Amino acid sequence: MIQPVKKLRILSLTVKGFKGFSEETAFTFGDLNTITGHNGQGKSSIADAIAFAITGVSFYGGSRLDHLYHKNTRDISVVMEFSDESGAVRRLFRSRVNDNMDIFLDERRMTQRDLTIMFGERDLFLSMLNPRYFIDILGAKGRDLLERYLPDIPKETILASLSEHNQALLEGQDFLSAEAFAQTLREEIAQLKRDAIYTQALADTQARIDTLKKEVSRQKYIVAGLKPGVQCPMCKQTVTEATLPKVKQEFQTSVDNLSRQGKEQIEQFTQLKTLDDKAKAVFNQFQQDDIAKAERTLAALKASRDAAVENAQQKNAQRQQEIDRLHAEIQNTELDLECGLLSPAECERLRQVNSELVKLAAEIEVLSSQSTELPAGQTERLEQICSLYASVTGIEIPPFLHKSGVYDSCFRHKENLIF
Repeated sequence: MIQPVKKLRILSLTVKGFKGFSEETAFTFGDLNTITGHNGQGKSSIADAIAFAITGVSFYGGSRLDHLYHKNTRDISVVMEFSDESGAVRRLFRSRVNDNMDIFLDERRMTQRDLTIMFGERDLFLSMLNPRYFIDILGAKGRDLLERYLPDIPKETILASLSEHNQALLEGQDFLSAEAFAQTLREEIAQLKRDAIYTQALADTQARIDTLKKEVSRQKYIVAGLKPGVQCPMCKQTVTEATLPKVKQEFQTSVDNLSRQGKEQIEQFTQLKTLDDKAKAVFNQFQQDDIAKAERTLAALKASRDAAVENAQQKNAQRQQEIDRLHAEIQNTELDLECGLLSPAECERLRQVNSELVKLAAEIEVLSSQSTELPAGQTERLEQICSLYASVTGIEIPPFLHKSGVYDSCFRHKENLIF
């Protein structure tokens, strides 16, 4: 007999032709396992293989299994060794060739229904194996799954957590769930609202009509049975041949009176029913008017919201235009700070001169770092550089200064230059 597995410990997994594993590949598991690797290396394939072995689908569910086949085969197999609560090692084998599925447990052929008994229904197992299945796939249905498996909370425990007023309201009520009980109450309230007007008057009138009908039927039955020698059940006198017509006439008069009263009650009932129908129509009209008013209010609120959103979007657009204008103004200001009132051509020439100035200053520094007694060729070159530097900056630098003096003379005025 198939018994549920109360404790599951997966020991090993062997796959072949399964997703990215074309050849037979085995995995061994311990008490705590960490599976790492780059994308596309088969991490999720292990979870898919476990789900496939037990439920016949991937760990995200779904009935389409073509994505589980390796691209080069239509034959997949998964062998999962596990131990149960007894500690015994068991072997679950599942294969799928094209669209034909075979399942064996310890060399014994099994059905998916057998595995459901052992490991629980598919949604429950996949939710435990993959919490994202419970969140993303089941969605609202997950609540039904929890309600089926979570233990019931005693009614007394629920009532104990409520206020005395709510306890008094719910005491004695028989309900399985709060939602069902609330829905029933809402339906009862709606019915009471529909039947509240003239309900008692209609019930009383109907009761009188029923009583009159019974009395008419009873007296007609008595009249039908009257004959000489019979005791009248009404006056308790024996009917004779002479009194029989009079007694029948009295009963007929009584029946006529009862019939007349019944007709009056029926007319009264009809009038009450007409008033009740009118009252219900008025109530329904008021209800419809309230609904229409609420819908108009809702439409006005939506229109106000849309107008607010549109206004905010317009303000955002205006702010963006102002930001763009300020950015342009900042760029123009930065350009003015860089070039002053120079023309574009003069500004470009200024950049070239600054670039030449940087190069000359660097060459002066290199030459000045050498011996103070320079060869004739380098001395002439230094004089040329100093002369050119003076023509560019307006700063006269005597040649053959001490190297630190040349450096200081060049860069003392650097902060006054425009780069």
